[in-house]
Amino acid sequence: MSLDFQARIRRPLALGDLVAGTRRVEADLLGLADVPAPAMVAGRRREAGRVTDPGRLLSEDDLHSTLVGTGIPDPLVEAVDDENGPLVVIMPTAVGGLVFSPVRRADAVVTGLAMALAAALADGSRFVDDDLQLAAAAGIGDGDPAAFIAATRLTPQPRTIAEGAVAYLRQFEHLRGWHLI
Repeated sequence: MSLDFQARIRRPLALGDLVAGTRRVEADLLGLADVPAPAMVAGRRREAGRVTDPGRLLSEDDLHSTLVGTGIPDPLVEAVDDENGPLVVIMPTAVGGLVFSPVRRADAVVTGLAMALAAALADGSRFVDDDLQLAAAAGIGDGDPAAFIAATRLTPQPRTIAEGAVAYLRQFEHLRGWHLI
């Protein structure tokens, strides 16, 4: 089963704006006051599932000068965790927009969702989650990112990001019993 999320953006976004938006959206979804910004790596390459080139960690300046999205060549950008392990790969779509493909961990799935929502909010466009069907489960049929966030955010309470990610995904009845939660 694929875990991709999409944002149907019409114009390129600065990666720094996407990261800042992701941070706000993820904190809101998880009911946390703040979450750390995901670190971003460019140029990571794989062969047969193995990392053959680790790429380079993007600086603050890089984040603000790197564009992603419609009409931009694939920058091979991905969000990584504290151990430099993959969280979410970001790819442009053929029809305009971005695909966010998280690894199969609850925290990565929520980060990928937050990235798609943040991109859609930044562009005033829609997000798509055909794979997990979270919007449909929440009764949001038109891909409205603000409505989805409002309908699915957790009540604020002290918790770790990992605990929040599991709690967030558990609210979707069709995901109960899923091996990630």
